Amino acid sequence: MALKMLKLFLGEPVADPGLKEQFERETRSLSREMLSLTCLIGMFLFPLFGTLDVIVFPRLYPVFWALRLIEVVVCAVLYALAKSKWVRSHPADAGMFLMIASCLNIVAMCWLTGGPTSVYYAGINLTILVVIFVMILDARRALLACAVVYAFFMLPLLSGSFDASQTAAIVSNNYFLLITMALAVLWTLIKNRTRLEALRGRRSLAKANEELKQLDALKSQFFANVSHEVRTPLTSILGPIASLYQGDAGDLAADQQALIETVYRNSLKLLDMINQMLDFSKIEAGKMPLRLTREDLGATLRETVDIFRPIAERKGIRLDFRPGGDVPAVDIDAGKFERVVTNLVRNALKFTDHGSILVTLRAEGLRIRLAVEDTGIGIAPEHLASIFERFHQVDGSSTRRYEGTGIGLTLVKEYVELMRGTISVTSELGRGTRFEIELPANLADLAPEAVRERRSAPSGRAPTRAVPAGGRPPSARCRDEGAPVSIGDLAWMEQIAPPLDAELLSGDDAPPPVDRVLLAEDNADLRAFLRTMLIRSGHDVVAVADGVEAWEAAERDLPDVIVSDLMMPRLDGYELLRKVKGTSATRQIPVILITAKPGLEAKLKGYEHGADAFIGKPVQIRELDARIRNLTAEHRSQLAAIRLKEMESREDERLRGFEKLRLALKSTVQSIAAVAEMRDPYTAGHQRRVADLALALGAERGLSADCIEGLHMAAMIHDIGKIRIPTEILSKPSKLTALEFELIKTHAQAGADILKGIDFPWPIARMILEHHERMDGSGYPGGLRGESLLPESRILAVADAVEAISTHRPYRPALGIEAALAEIEAKKGLLFDAAAVDACLTLFRQKQYSLPV
Repeated sequence: MALKMLKLFLGEPVADPGLKEQFERETRSLSREMLSLTCLIGMFLFPLFGTLDVIVFPRLYPVFWALRLIEVVVCAVLYALAKSKWVRSHPADAGMFLMIASCLNIVAMCWLTGGPTSVYYAGINLTILVVIFVMILDARRALLACAVVYAFFMLPLLSGSFDASQTAAIVSNNYFLLITMALAVLWTLIKNRTRLEALRGRRSLAKANEELKQLDALKSQFFANVSHEVRTPLTSILGPIASLYQGDAGDLAADQQALIETVYRNSLKLLDMINQMLDFSKIEAGKMPLRLTREDLGATLRETVDIFRPIAERKGIRLDFRPGGDVPAVDIDAGKFERVVTNLVRNALKFTDHGSILVTLRAEGLRIRLAVEDTGIGIAPEHLASIFERFHQVDGSSTRRYEGTGIGLTLVKEYVELMRGTISVTSELGRGTRFEIELPANLADLAPEAVRERRSAPSGRAPTRAVPAGGRPPSARCRDEGAPVSIGDLAWMEQIAPPLDAELLSGDDAPPPVDRVLLAEDNADLRAFLRTMLIRSGHDVVAVADGVEAWEAAERDLPDVIVSDLMMPRLDGYELLRKVKGTSATRQIPVILITAKPGLEAKLKGYEHGADAFIGKPVQIRELDARIRNLTAEHRSQLAAIRLKEMESREDERLRGFEKLRLALKSTVQSIAAVAEMRDPYTAGHQRRVADLALALGAERGLSADCIEGLHMAAMIHDIGKIRIPTEILSKPSKLTALEFELIKTHAQAGADILKGIDFPWPIARMILEHHERMDGSGYPGGLRGESLLPESRILAVADAVEAISTHRPYRPALGIEAALAEIEAKKGLLFDAAAVDACLTLFRQKQYSLPV
């Protein structure tokens, strides 16, 4: 404790020289300010307490007032010297001197009125507290000043002129005086330590802010570099695509033309997004220049509205431009102005389903007012304040209806402010939105740093043709070198791709459909592409735009499989999956989810809701086709098993049906094994080897022929549940994570669920469920133990373990049969059934059995 107090008194050394220097600098500055304030307080309080002298010691009044006058003079002199070189360099020493001088003035009064027994000792306490609380002193100076004052206060005791009756007063005065001094020194320590920690915190915060600024700058630079580097190959891709689409490389078939159109339109969308991100990075870095030309804004707006009007008409809404009188030509950045207008018009088209969109323009003195008003869905009041924030989206949920990056309106605001204008928005939910922009007509005067372009706007413009349905409009001129996507292309990108005619897919190259697929995808281009390619792969496809339509279609006519996007308006993929798996009529329909979300979290959530498979974006058609075929085969196997089970109840055909069931069940098992082999030859090879070993172990254990046959069938498909496990996990060459291992452990239950209808004449589903259970209850999925496990399940567990240990696995090389036998022998009776282990050891070591290749 004493050491801690000493450290507190002396102060811990400051390791950071910069922090120490800044603290000392701030201390000197603050000390000078507080010294002047303390001097003013002293000049006021010392005369004020002179009234007490008249009441308590009237005979000493002249002497006391002389002492008080001396104190006022000292305070005044120090106040006057506060800006002198010495005081500015040593404010703490000046403060200590002021404290000693002020207290000794009161000590002199105490000498004249009883020394240590004087009632004026309270004045010393008050002076110490005022100086300590106001002044900035360090603990050493505060302690030194207190020691000097106390020594002079106790000096009269050396005369020995005090009798015993005054002892109580002396002790009492000393007690309170010493407590006051101790508190003063402690307060000085705490105050300075608090100031130091506050400064350290401010420096840390300033450093963190500086690092954040640097990180933000690096992010913006990285953002710009990546966007630029991506745009370079993208523009190289666009050239050949444009040539193919426009027929420069020869005529294409109708379905090929539709696919190229989809690629072309979405490539332009990607290029437009990259351009906007580049502009955003330039604005953040302060490197976005203004390029002024003389422009007729009315003509520009009329051209833009004419280009977008066909898009509005196809949506059943009216798009008009209404000029408010003559608007003179002005100097403006034409590229940025056109981007502002097109972003606002496209935004209005996106969020307006009926009614109208009105664009107005008028001049008011040196101000130009532009407004875009719609009758769309409107904006909720709580979102209005943040509508222009970067990456802000009113609806960011998985069921959002409208796509977007969240920087379109941010760029509009940045462009407007760059052109020295202002933008405001008013909206009423369900009634519409109005964006109003005010721009200066004298931008050239307000922005002398702007680059003046030599060219000027033409006096007239060629009439703009409408955007043809399913076709591309003639390209409008590109006004800004940083935004090579023309207004015509922007309008063309907004149109919805018409569904491909089924007749285009008919013919010799289109195989007859083998199953019925329900496809739910909100992106029109991707929906059309997937539908086209799946039809060409031999599937009958019903395509819908969201989860609600998908559920209604599934209820009307049960599909063989459902393929659904994860993020869709109204009802997302998770909710659609929950409905499908939660309804008895649709529970058995396999569901494949398509997602662009990375990582296992989305997949695990989907599997928890009952998803049968996941496909990542971009979608590989061959993978999707294979998943659909595997799942439909599995679905049909389940239905066949259910029908076989129903046949069991027909008493009149019981004997003949029994044999048919046997043969049908064998055929079903072989079909299921073939499904697994199509997906994963490694799993299929493992199952065949385990089945052969289980057959031999069953014979060695003396099981009946019927039991051996059932065991063999179960072993052939004991890992069928792994068709629900992602391939990247099954083939992972390194150690699985906890989440991945938990997902792997679900395959036993999944296999039992797939085959739950196949329980005659053998309990195949139960054997598959129990093949990873252990005798001591440490297995999965149920933690079963001992005699509660089927004898066939215990044999299958031994066969599975021996094959897995002895052969090659994705995450390690083969360990060999001897290592496998040693492992099961060590765990005999604990994890594995003792009789099954003995049979296995006999089979390999005495009868020289070997695993098939």
